[in-house]
Amino acid sequence: LAPNRSYPSFAKLWRAERASGEGEDTAVEAGFPMPVEFVSGSPEEMGRQYGLSQRENIRRYIESNMAMIGLEKLKVMPELQDAIADPSLYFTESEVEEIQAMAAAADIPWDCVLGHNIGLYPDYVPGCSQFAVSARRNPEFGLVHGVNEDSPYSLLMRQHLTRVMTVRSPAGGIPHLTFGIAGQVGGLNGVNAAGVAVSSSLLMYRPRRRETEHGIIQPTLVKKILESADSIPAALEVIRSSTRNGAWSIGISHFPTDRLCFVEYDGPSLHVKDELDTLCSTNHCTEHPSLTPVLPHSRNRLDRLKSLLSLDSNRGLSPAWAKAILRDRYDLSRRRETPFPTWHTIRRIDNQGSIVFVPGAGELWATAGPMAPDMTDRYFRISLSALFGRASSSVSAGV
Repeated sequence: LAPNRSYPSFAKLWRAERASGEGEDTAVEAGFPMPVEFVSGSPEEMGRQYGLSQRENIRRYIESNMAMIGLEKLKVMPELQDAIADPSLYFTESEVEEIQAMAAAADIPWDCVLGHNIGLYPDYVPGCSQFAVSARRNPEFGLVHGVNEDSPYSLLMRQHLTRVMTVRSPAGGIPHLTFGIAGQVGGLNGVNAAGVAVSSSLLMYRPRRRETEHGIIQPTLVKKILESADSIPAALEVIRSSTRNGAWSIGISHFPTDRLCFVEYDGPSLHVKDELDTLCSTNHCTEHPSLTPVLPHSRNRLDRLKSLLSLDSNRGLSPAWAKAILRDRYDLSRRRETPFPTWHTIRRIDNQGSIVFVPGAGELWATAGPMAPDMTDRYFRISLSALFGRASSSVSAGV
């Protein structure tokens, strides 16, 4: 991994760990069941690297998806037909180049990979519960940022779906990592070498309409933020300057400045709450009015999430407690903990993984979801200081 410039926060952590003898050379904990892809260079180069490595997983998902939906439905899928006619309706030029190179390397028709990315949005990977607490509010443990990634469609795809953690070092951009499905360019959640972390939740009760049907899709928007923003103001500029598709809420944290920001958008309509000490949301709006009735399960998840976070008390939020919250199976509709996740529990029935960013400690923790059914609640450590700080230290030293 070769960043294009130095990012001192993770580099400082890495040097401190090495000096104390506590630093590890391995960025990803041994046994992590999720494939980890390292790609670098131009969009074309990154697409080619990814396509060669993940071709079988991409092919399996696309073939299963086509069989599930049916060719006749795909031929009249409005988003797919619009994207084939004009990819810029949903992607920037760099994503189009990356998708084309990925398709060529994987020997898959490019419109199939394009449709794969469009198909992932918005009904297949809506995201869910997210929260963050600043270090000034949480002085004992520092800034903590957590999110669950859920996917109703995964209940149908199951063994055909492969999740991938992708570490990208774009030419001229900021190194970053995202979590997604094999063949997906970008992702809903991730963090970059400048200490900017992003989480996403679909606003289910603001369905897409004509005025919001075109625009950069959320995984692409997250990728744009992570590859170019070294601060929250820079992240907000990316969001404001982009056309936006659908309705989403976004949690953004930046640990070097201990700053949190909550964004809620529905196409061109945008609400921003900046300089926060805490943020917390699920799948319904907090800033926009809902256009359809909010179902109880979203409210129940949010109420349970708020109660566990204890945001109105002085109780600290430890990384261990943050991890436990995201795996919680207390169902408010049943008024008891269930032996299985439900739509009402914070860990939903369609959960694909939980992610906890602890950037001040130079780490994130992630579960592998259904890819490891015998250890769905097991978190694995990803060393951000080793992943980003080691390479950044070399740039700082002129190596």
